[in-house]
Amino acid sequence: MTVPSTEELQWLLDAATPGEWQFQDHEEWEHVAGPEYPPQQVMIAHGVEVDGVALFGRSNDDLLEDYPGNLRIAALAPVLAAEVIRLREENERMQERVNKHAQDALRLTKFLYDHHPVVHAEFKANLTRILEGDQA
Repeated sequence: MTVPSTEELQWLLDAATPGEWQFQDHEEWEHVAGPEYPPQQVMIAHGVEVDGVALFGRSNDDLLEDYPGNLRIAALAPVLAAEVIRLREENERMQERVNKHAQDALRLTKFLYDHHPVVHAEFKANLTRILEGDQA
């Protein structure tokens, strides 16, 4: 499966069951051999619910024991999708700001080069030093 675009993620979120998805873990125990013996587990179920309504789940199979994180991470899907969308939007805004600052720096560099070559050389050296990680 490939990583969906932001638009695809938003569509999936909009089309998903609304509400807080929650992982549910349910076990049933019974006195199978009689009341004098300890109870035995007769059913185990894991599922994902919203407001008490089951969305999906599994019961009584080895997959639950072998991969206990499957449904837990599935329950996080809407929250994780929303976070991916938020981070992508924030990244886009930051990239726009970086591009604007880069354009401003280029205009300043050109101005200094055209009108103040000595200051331009010092500015270029300082900017190069900063971009290479030396903040001093």
